[in-house]
Amino acid sequence: MKNLNLKFFTALFAGFMLLNLNGFSQGRSKGNGEAKAKMEERKSELKAKLNLDAKQSEQFDEITKRNRTEAKQKMQSLPADASQKEKREIMKTYLEKADAEIIAILNAEQQKIYKEEKEKMKQEKKENAKSKRAGKTM
Repeated sequence: MKNLNLKFFTALFAGFMLLNLNGFSQGRSKGNGEAKAKMEERKSELKAKLNLDAKQSEQFDEITKRNRTEAKQKMQSLPADASQKEKREIMKTYLEKADAEIIAILNAEQQKIYKEEKEKMKQEKKENAKSKRAGKTM
C-alpha cells in the first residue's frame, strides 16, 4: 500500500512539474515574442525618424540582422555556466559594431538624429531599470 501511494504521489508530482515547465516555457516564449515585437517597433520608429532612403533602409536592416545573428551564435557557443558579464560583453561588442556600421551609412544630419535617439533609449533603459529596482524593494 505504501509503495502504491509513493508511486501515485511521484507520478502526480512529475505531472505537476511537467505542467509548470510547459507553462513556464510558453510564458517565456510569449515574453520573448513581445520583446522582439517591441524591438522591431523601435527599429521602425528609428528608421522613420532618420528618414532613410531605400538603399539606407536595406543596409540598416542587413546590418542589424547580421549583427544580431552573429551575437546570437556567439552566445550559443558559450558554456552553459557562462557569466552574465560574459554575455553582456558579447552583446556590447556586437551593438557597438552595429552602431559603427549604421553611422557609416548615414549622412551628418542622420548621424546627429541617430546619436540623439540612442541617448534617449539609454536614458529610458536607465529609468526602467531604476523603477524595476524600486518595485522590488516594496
